[in-house]
Amino acid sequence: MTQTAEVPPELRPGRRGRPRYRRSELERLVDRTVLGPTHPQLGTCWLFTGTTTPYGRIAKAQDSYTHRLGWKLLRGAIPDGMELHHRCGVYACWNPDHLQVVTHAENLAYRRKPRQRTARPRQASSLKPVVDGIELPARFWKKVSKSGPTPSLRPELGPCWLHEGTPEKATGYVRCEISRVRDYVHRFVYRALVEPIPDGKEIDHRCHNVDPSCPSDASCLHRRCVNPDHLEAVTHRENMDRSPNSLAAKNRLKTHCPTWTSVRQGQHADDGARASLPGLQPCRAATVPRAARRTLPFEWLIIFVMLTACLPLPVMALNVCRAQLSCLNRSGLRLT
Repeated sequence: MTQTAEVPPELRPGRRGRPRYRRSELERLVDRTVLGPTHPQLGTCWLFTGTTTPYGRIAKAQDSYTHRLGWKLLRGAIPDGMELHHRCGVYACWNPDHLQVVTHAENLAYRRKPRQRTARPRQASSLKPVVDGIELPARFWKKVSKSGPTPSLRPELGPCWLHEGTPEKATGYVRCEISRVRDYVHRFVYRALVEPIPDGKEIDHRCHNVDPSCPSDASCLHRRCVNPDHLEAVTHRENMDRSPNSLAAKNRLKTHCPTWTSVRQGQHADDGARASLPGLQPCRAATVPRAARRTLPFEWLIIFVMLTACLPLPVMALNVCRAQLSCLNRSGLRLT
């Protein structure tokens, strides 16, 4: 009895009687690969044209990811706990020269993109002082009119340079954004043409200080001035004191009651001046010393509290007597 030789599985006839041939994993991978862009240092990418998620995926293989399958077929097994990093940045590429064996933490570090900046511009208060000599863009100076009013008391300062941007409704100052930094226009000009703003200082408009007719509110034109000769870095206290119409400066100049005392000389007015001001009362701080002010003594306060606490007792006793008298009247007894 003769023995028939066993036919290999790949040569067995298929459904239609043709010899069946199973392609290898490498042949299947190469058939669906095209040459991609060339990296200047790594070479040409091998792009898988099949299913990508974005990594290439292939079915019925020892590894469904094409880059891992290509590494195993051409370079060997991947160590346990290690991953493959795409040095070219193309996830569909399976060229072994573009792959690197790394840990999971290293792979995440490579893939982590730099944080995107938000659309909201940064505030100048959170930045380091800008070095002097920066160049402001041309679009900034297009909105500056150098034919503004000249201070009448200080004509040597020259005319104001008014910025034609939209001022804030609450303050009257003009803001703008340069290099993703948002700040007031006069502060930008001072840092660009004068010097960096020192810590703890703010910019004062000298043209505003010599104009007593300025309303010192949001309608003030001096707050839009960007003339560097009109700007000066001062403290907040000095800025408030220099303003001619600020409430803080007016109160700081007061030394005595204006009704009974001369503010300039500090002398008390005479009786004739007092009589000529009917209906006006002086302030208590100007007429009576603080220690001699009329206040309610503490002893009177204690007496008032004691009387308030003891007042219900007689009322309660009177009510008890009335109740006893009504009981005796009902029983027919009379007090003799």
